Amino acid sequence: MKLRYLFTGAFLLMWCTTTYAATTVTKKCVVASCDAGYYVSGSVSAGGSTYYTGCTRCPALNGVYGTTSAGMSKITDCAIPAGRNFSDSAGTWSFTQACKYSN
Repeated sequence: MKLRYLFTGAFLLMWCTTTYAATTVTKKCVVASCDAGYYVSGSVSAGGSTYYTGCTRCPALNGVYGTTSAGMSKITDCAIPAGRNFSDSAGTWSFTQACKYSN
């Protein structure tokens, strides 16, 4: 079995194991942390531990994607930054503070 650490796309860090048995090769990757602007979107439990299995980009408001620090694990960690200008049929407006996502 090999253990590898990768930096790729939305994943800040993930590890992969590759198991070789006869003619079958099994590869399993688990996310250790998501990059900034993403949050953990799946997990599995095994051996008393929880492992992350994917990252999802924070939702957008009028084309502006929410932000997070790296390593966030919930959609409610996403926020639209303060000071961004938006406009709709009611006019132009902006947030004076970061606007966090809420379920």
